[in-house]
Amino acid sequence: MPYPINQTFRDEKNKEENQPIMLYEIEVDESNVLKYAEYDIEVNYGGNTYIPFPIKHEIISSNLAGEIDAVKVNVTNISREIGALLIQNNGLKGKKVIMKLVFADHLDDPDANISDTFYIDAYELNENAATFLLTSKLDILEVQIPGRIFVRDYCQWQYKKEGCWLWNGSAWEAPTGFTNEATQCDKTLKGSSGCEFHNNKLRFGGFPGIPSRSLFYV
Repeated sequence: MPYPINQTFRDEKNKEENQPIMLYEIEVDESNVLKYAEYDIEVNYGGNTYIPFPIKHEIISSNLAGEIDAVKVNVTNISREIGALLIQNNGLKGKKVIMKLVFADHLDDPDANISDTFYIDAYELNENAATFLLTSKLDILEVQIPGRIFVRDYCQWQYKKEGCWLWNGSAWEAPTGFTNEATQCDKTLKGSSGCEFHNNKLRFGGFPGIPSRSLFYV
């Protein structure tokens, strides 16, 4: 599919040497959009600031009309920040990802770009990296997806709410034997204030049977 691009972008694209930059906007929720640049310094473009980040993409398929059908985006997880976001937000399934190709010489022109919008369909996560599978198809938003993410060491229940406590018809109440109610749970099984500390290990919201140092796939 031909892209509507302005003359500035066209001229820069046709140069023998140029500095293309890929910008990423990854939606977490309405008030939180991660803005990354596949570049070595901070990029200001179109009124937004994109921070340099170890991120890259790979086109893996296209449809019969020549349109990009699916893309893989690889993001570092060394700091565990991306992994925590995925675990706490249902894998970001169905969330929007905007990718913009711009040029370093024309960051002052908000129209000199090619922009594609995708949606997160699946992901893989390990200790070092997260890989998103993006699709351009909107119908993934209508597909019923699992309500749980299989994570070994992290409880997905909200403390004193569904999964952790029991509903009595009008309020959440502690299971029999629950202890140390005043101390916030640290979302672990054996941590200093985890499920064992609260005598609630049978309701731990993780999956400790998953081997450690493994790949999580949803």
